[in-house]
Amino acid sequence: MGDRLKGRVAVISGSSMGIGRALAIDMAKEGADIVVNARNVDKCKEVVAEIEALGQKAVAVAADITVKEQAEGLINAAVENFGKIDILVNNAGFLKDRMLWKMSDEEFDDIMQVFLYGYFYCLRRAAILMREQGYGRIINMSSRVALGNVGQVNYGTAKTGILGMTRCAARDLGRKSITVNTIFPGAASRLTVTDEVLASRGKRDEKQINTTARIGDLMENPDTFAPFITWLCSEEAANVNGQTFFVRGRQVSKYSPAPIMESSIFAPNESWTIDEIAEIFPKTLGEGIVNPAPPQPPKE
Repeated sequence: MGDRLKGRVAVISGSSMGIGRALAIDMAKEGADIVVNARNVDKCKEVVAEIEALGQKAVAVAADITVKEQAEGLINAAVENFGKIDILVNNAGFLKDRMLWKMSDEEFDDIMQVFLYGYFYCLRRAAILMREQGYGRIINMSSRVALGNVGQVNYGTAKTGILGMTRCAARDLGRKSITVNTIFPGAASRLTVTDEVLASRGKRDEKQINTTARIGDLMENPDTFAPFITWLCSEEAANVNGQTFFVRGRQVSKYSPAPIMESSIFAPNESWTIDEIAEIFPKTLGEGIVNPAPPQPPKE
């Protein structure tokens, strides 16, 4: 138990289980009062009871953040119940994995709705309230799938969008003592440990290296990485803004804040010719490039 978040109020979307629950409990241990959220309020009651047993206040709010009015209502619930909002963790979400050529419009749209629109609705409303009080901490949960993965073009697109959302929001809000950061969680959640997801990834891992490490990523206990995020939401992390961290167990890694320009080439004359590109590119920018998904020989 500590007091780093004493007197603070946190809203954590998707906090009835998994990563969100772990964060709710950990922040309560540091003195925060919590708005616990799920689409079904009954799922939140156990978490509320755990928080109250720690001597903190908690309220359960049913809200589907893909619906603007419900997302804004979730944020407003902090003010209605506790008088303010200091911390927002955008954590709610789900998966609809499918290979690109099989993915439906609905499977793509549903993922955009929760991770882009839903996070934006909560972020915007929280930003208005936090700007008025001149303080705030916002965490957006992204994923290393933003760097590329098989069968998750919808999820990867959304999680990449969250990186841009975070970086821009950090610039917009930083002058008002509001920080916005992104987490790549290396922890088990209801998204990563379903029978369907594990079976699907197990099949892919049979043909890939580091299978043990991949399964290890899936099974990491979310309780082990919650403390870093809790600290990130404290006053001690006032200068940490617009950053992306990967957190797993004992490991915390920082990613570069934006894609880095590694090197450049320039045309010998006023503009490139195709022949010049064909000659120069392989010896310069193209040197060492490896296809992440090389062509496979035809199946017999």
